[in-house]
Amino acid sequence: MALTFLLSAPAHSWDALGHERSAALVFDQLTEQEQDYWVAVLRHHPRFAEDFLSAMPERLRDADNKDQQRWLFARAGYWPDIARGIPDAARAQFNHPNWHWIDGRWVRADVPLQGNVYLDGTFLPDINGPSDSRIRESRLSDNVLTALITSESILKQPLDSANAQQQAELAIALCWYLHLGADIHQPLHAGASYHGTHFPEGDRGGNMVRLATRGNLHSLWDQALRGSSWEQLLSVFEQLDPQPSAQGFIPGTWLLESREFLHADVYTAPIKNQVLETPANTDEVTVSIEDDYRNRMQEISLQRVALSAARLAGALKAMGLP
Repeated sequence: MALTFLLSAPAHSWDALGHERSAALVFDQLTEQEQDYWVAVLRHHPRFAEDFLSAMPERLRDADNKDQQRWLFARAGYWPDIARGIPDAARAQFNHPNWHWIDGRWVRADVPLQGNVYLDGTFLPDINGPSDSRIRESRLSDNVLTALITSESILKQPLDSANAQQQAELAIALCWYLHLGADIHQPLHAGASYHGTHFPEGDRGGNMVRLATRGNLHSLWDQALRGSSWEQLLSVFEQLDPQPSAQGFIPGTWLLESREFLHADVYTAPIKNQVLETPANTDEVTVSIEDDYRNRMQEISLQRVALSAARLAGALKAMGLP
């Protein structure tokens, strides 16, 4: 099924295309009964009319119910970025900027590798993160991993038809679950680079590394799926082996994988050398990106988005239906 109805928008964390494709692929792995249930949950979103129904393309308003459901589910995967631009009062309630990323120093037993790349010998101490069980018990939500675990925990509650507040909580948690499950697979949401002169407090996940063409390193990776097709993503998804949907909900492993890509394939030797060669009195660090780098980036990104969809769908299916 083509995704011609999905929208494109400025990038925040993967861009709209990446998040919507990931969520649509999750939707496609669910049974019809599961699809009906989760879209019914989504309809209780406090901003369903403003951020979902009002944005539905005209050509879908009279379309088959499944096409509408699929669009709504895909929209849910992107909604946390939409929340960045809603009116002030609502934005304070729904927008959580710190949930999209994690401090590169954050580690624990299943995430032993820092996400920070230290370019000049400076090394910051580890931040020891809590266990999944402690996160669930306290409903901790202060970074991409803790907020994802909390969202997944909330979704395990059956929808209470007599409790409007709980219904809204489930709908919002579904959006964050789909969104953060994709974000945690994006390497530049897992750490940053540090340099005593240029990035003494980190490069904000590549946002401070300007490109010689346009944009920055972070936006380059966010937009990595642009120029690729739905068929390419589906082909990558179908070749995943072993099938990751059966591996369970293990976000620490997903974060560790992203950090391994960050060290090996994001901050490559040519990029690190260009940062190191930038004069100390230069206001901005600018790097040039070769075609080989872009091709590898898209290959990794297609794989990461496909993996996120398979894993998120598997975890949703494992919850069962009430």
